[in-house]
Amino acid sequence: VDRVVAGHPEDARSHRALARRAQAKNHERLGKWCLRSAEPAHREFARAVVDVFQGRDDAARSVLEPLARANPRGEAALELGLLEIRHGRRDEGWKILDPIMASRSNRASWGPDEYYRLARASRASLEFLLANDAYQQTAKAPRADIQTEWGDLFLQRHRAGDAIVSYREALAID
Repeated sequence: VDRVVAGHPEDARSHRALARRAQAKNHERLGKWCLRSAEPAHREFARAVVDVFQGRDDAARSVLEPLARANPRGEAALELGLLEIRHGRRDEGWKILDPIMASRSNRASWGPDEYYRLARASRASLEFLLANDAYQQTAKAPRADIQTEWGDLFLQRHRAGDAIVSYREALAID
């Protein structure tokens, strides 16, 4: 931590790379679970996640669009919004993420997955304080993917010391 704060960002990058590998394992586990699911929508979503992960964005978009229309506050909508933003279509991505952001009113029944979805949507919408608050709520269920994303938020906000702490926690969980 001290080296990063003193101006050695290579430590943060190496921790981030290790944490990303842990996150990739979680995507793989999600995909396998969805593919075994009896629900066709779960299988389609899993295929789209794999397509995104492997760079087949057009194929992923064609699957995610109808799923996002069916559930504008769900995981498919989140992935589609993030995909649009990644391709430089910020306004379209933010429009897709708006229902997720608006869903924060009934938080009493939320678990870590709902807060994680809100955190990722908030970060992509440049609502960093809301994203940080949502990541804090996910701390009740330690997961490597959540800690990695939270570390990325810290790094994006120039808080390298906090980022390394999150990346180390992600590695410890995995």
